[in-house]
Amino acid sequence: MGGMPLIGRSNMKIASIFRTASKAIGEMVVDFRLRAFAAMSASSNSLRLACAQHGASVIGPGFRSGS
Repeated sequence: MGGMPLIGRSNMKIASIFRTASKAIGEMVVDFRLRAFAAMSASSNSLRLACAQHGASVIGPGFRSGS
């Protein structure tokens, strides 16, 4: 690398920096999407559990089977 011109070495260093930054940004985006998906899943699971815990009396007598 000592025999390369200064401009060539600078270009290689800049390209390396861009690759590193691009990789870091990509990893952050993937991590953000995974966290968002996990939060949405947890939220929908909580809602489903809350709905499943309502008794028939909450819904009303007209909706019970056998009425």
